[in-house]
Amino acid sequence: MLSHPATRAARLHTSLALAALLIVLPTAAQAAAMFFAGRMEEGRFVPDKNVQGPAFQVRYSTTNVSIDGRQATSQVEETIDGLAAAAENVLCVIPLPKGSGVIHKTEFDPLFNWSGQMRFLPPDEAQKLYEALAEGTGNVGIVAFSGKPALVSSQFPTGWLDRKVTVRYSFRRPVQERAGVFELVCPMPATMAAKGPVSRVSVSVSVKDEMPLRAMFSPTHDVTVSREGLREATVRYKADNWSGQDDFRLLWVADADDLGLRVLAHREEGDDESYFMLVGNPTGSAEQQKAIDKDVTFVLDTSGSMRGEKIEQARAAIDYCLGQLNSGDRFNVITFGTEVTSFGKTLVAKSDASLAAAQAFIEGVVARGRTNIGGALAQALAGTPQQGRPRIAIFLTDGTPTAGELVPEKIVEGVKEGNPSATRIFVMGVGHDVNAHLLDKLAEATDGSSEYVTPEEEIDAKVAALYDRLSHPVLTSVKLAFGKLNTHSVYPEKLPVLFKGSEIMVFGRYRDGGKHRVTISGTLAGKPVEYACEADLPAKPASAADDFVAPLWAARKIGYLLQEIRLHGEEEELIGEIVRLSKKFGIVTEYTEFLAFAGEMSTEAAVNEARRQMQMANTQQAGRWAVNQARNDANLQNRMVAGTEANTYLDRRGNVVANDNISQVGRRVFYLREGQWVDGEEAGDRKTRVVKLFSPEYLDLLRNNPDFARSQQLGWAVSTNVGDERIVVEKDGATQSEELLERQEQQQEMFQQQEPRQQEMNQFQNQIQNQIQQMPRNLRNLNQLQLQQAPEPAVPEQQR
Repeated sequence: MLSHPATRAARLHTSLALAALLIVLPTAAQAAAMFFAGRMEEGRFVPDKNVQGPAFQVRYSTTNVSIDGRQATSQVEETIDGLAAAAENVLCVIPLPKGSGVIHKTEFDPLFNWSGQMRFLPPDEAQKLYEALAEGTGNVGIVAFSGKPALVSSQFPTGWLDRKVTVRYSFRRPVQERAGVFELVCPMPATMAAKGPVSRVSVSVSVKDEMPLRAMFSPTHDVTVSREGLREATVRYKADNWSGQDDFRLLWVADADDLGLRVLAHREEGDDESYFMLVGNPTGSAEQQKAIDKDVTFVLDTSGSMRGEKIEQARAAIDYCLGQLNSGDRFNVITFGTEVTSFGKTLVAKSDASLAAAQAFIEGVVARGRTNIGGALAQALAGTPQQGRPRIAIFLTDGTPTAGELVPEKIVEGVKEGNPSATRIFVMGVGHDVNAHLLDKLAEATDGSSEYVTPEEEIDAKVAALYDRLSHPVLTSVKLAFGKLNTHSVYPEKLPVLFKGSEIMVFGRYRDGGKHRVTISGTLAGKPVEYACEADLPAKPASAADDFVAPLWAARKIGYLLQEIRLHGEEEELIGEIVRLSKKFGIVTEYTEFLAFAGEMSTEAAVNEARRQMQMANTQQAGRWAVNQARNDANLQNRMVAGTEANTYLDRRGNVVANDNISQVGRRVFYLREGQWVDGEEAGDRKTRVVKLFSPEYLDLLRNNPDFARSQQLGWAVSTNVGDERIVVEKDGATQSEELLERQEQQQEMFQQQEPRQQEMNQFQNQIQNQIQQMPRNLRNLNQLQLQQAPEPAVPEQQR
C-alpha cells in the first residue's frame, strides 16, 4: 500500500558534497530530481531487494529564478538524504518541461570522478519510464509526470549511497506569454516519490522588465511581492514540511498603461457559461506624477482597556502615519474614551509646525474611561467633501461601545445618515473584545474595509501597513463596465477608491465569448479618466491553463455570501448557493466542513446542517469567535491561491483548520469516500468502467487524458469522470485502498467525537449570550467596564 506523503518521514543524518548539473531548456515546467534504488531490465524497473520503500528524501530545496525581459534562468539546489548504502544501483530521473528539446550542455563536478552522463528522453520514451517506475515501485503518483521529457542516469557510484547528496542544476528558457499575461512555472520537489515532506522549500523570483510591472500573483502558492521601483520586483515563497504536488506558477503583466488591465477566462467542459478574472495594478506612472492630495483623520481608541503596550504601539503607529503624509495632505487626530477629544477643530494642513503639535498631542494621550465609538465617528465624519480630494478615516479600537450610543445598529445608522464628508472608514479591530459585526458594518456602509489585529500581532506594524496601502490614491468614483459582454455574479460588486500598488482582482461569469472592451473609469485629480482592456474571451472550453479562475471566483463568492448572512441575516437561497459551491469546488468553511465527512448527503440535509452551523455562529457578534468569522470571510473574499494549500479556515479559537478528506488536483476536486478518492462532480448519466491498474486501458488513459494522469498523484484508488464515463481504477481485484479506509475511519471517529462536545459548547455560549441580552443595558459589557473604570494614574492638568 502507498503511504500519504504528508504522513511519511525519515530521519537520516549523513553528509556529502555535490553533483552539479547544468541544463539549458527552451520552455518552463516542473523539474525535480528523483532517485530510485534498482535498475531497468527490458523496459521494466526492478527494485533493489535490499531497499524497502522510497530511496530518498529531499531535506531542503531552494529555487532562485532571474527574469530579465523575456528570458528566465532558474537555479535549483536540493539536498537529498536517505539514499540506502545497501543499494547496488540507483536510478536518477529529472522530469523536464513539456516541449523540451536538445540539451545543449551537461556537466558534473569532476571532484567525484563521475564518468556517467545524463541521457535525455523525449516524452514518449520518458512516458514508458514513468509507467515502469510506477509499476515497479508501487508508487502510482509518478505517472503524474506523464507527457514530460526527462533526464535519466543509472551510473552513479555506490559510494554516494550512505551520505547526503546536494544536487544543483540550472536551466534557461523564454518566458511564456498568453493574452498579454506572462507566466513562469518553477520546479518543485517531487514529494510523491520521496520518503516524506521537504523540511524547507523556498522559491525566489526576481523580475526585471523595460515596461512597468503591474499585476503580479501566484495562483498556486501564497507569495509575498516586494517592488523596487516600477520595473523590478521580487516574489518569494517559503514553506516548512512541504508535501505539495503543484508546480509553482507566477503570472504578471508588464505594461506602460497605468493599470495594465488584463482578462483571463476559463470554461469547463459541459458548462454553458465561463469564468473570468480581471487583473490590474496601479503601481505608478513613468512620468512620476504628483500624488493626489487627500484628507486623513486618525481616530484612536484611548479607553482604559488600551492602557499599557497597546496605547504605546498605537502612538507609534499614528506617529509613523503622520510622517508619511504627502505635502498637500490635510489631517486630524481624534481620540476617544468616555469623552471625545480632537487635535484640530477641523482638518489641518501638513506642515512642520502642525506635525510637531500633533505628535505632542498624541504623546499626551492617556488611556482611561469607557468607549464612546458613536461620538468619535460623528466628529470624524463631520465636514464637507472637496471634489477630487479623497477623504479617509483610519479607525482603531479594541472594545465595544460602552459610552454614548450603546446600540451598534444605531451607530451604523448614524454613520449612514451622518456622513456629509463622504469619508471612507478603514477599521482596525484590536484583540478579541471588539464587536466584529459593528466594525464590519461601519466599513461596509462607507465603502472602506475592516481588518483585525490578533493579540500576537503588532498594532503599529499593522496600522503602518494599512496606511502604506492608502497613502497614494490614484482613482476615485471608480466604475467598472464590460461593454456588451453579458456578465453576472461579479465580485466585488463595486470597486473602491484605487490606491497605488493595490491589486485589482474582479471575478465573474459570462455566457457569450468574443472580443469585448472592459473599462475602469473614475476621477483623477478632479478630472475624468478611463482605462481600457481589449479581451478576446473564449466561448467554448479551451486550454486548462487558466482553470484556477473558477475556484477563485467560487471562494470569493462564498466569502461575500457568508458576510451577507453574518451581517444581515440568513436567506434560504444564499445558504443553498454556499453549500452548492462548497461541494462543487471543495472549498472548506466552518459551516460546510461536514461535507468532507457526510458522504452522499442530500442537498436538503446539507442546507439544513449549514443553516444550523451558521445560526450558532452568528449569535456571536463580539469576541474571539466573531472576530475569526470576520477574518474567514475576508480571507475568502481576498483569496489569490487556488488549491489545497489555501483551503483552510480559522476555528472559533483561532486555530488553522485544513481537511485531509478533500484534494484539489488542477480543475478537479476529489473527496475521500469509503477508501477511494471520488470525483467531486457527480457521475450523473455516465457509465462506470472499471480499469485495471497498468492494463493497456489504464495506460491509454494516462497517455491521452491529462486530467486522469494528474489525478493519479492521489494514488491508484481513484474514481474520476472522463468524458461520458466514470473511470474506477482497480488493483489486485480491489477498488478501495485499505490504508485510505483505515485513515478515513479514524478521521470519521474523531469528527463524531468532536461534534457532541461542540454542540454542548455552542449551547453553553448561546445561554450566556441570551443572559447578557436580557441584562439591563448599563450592566452589559461588565468586564470591560470594570477594566476601563480601574484607578487611573495621576495626569498633569495640561494633559487632561
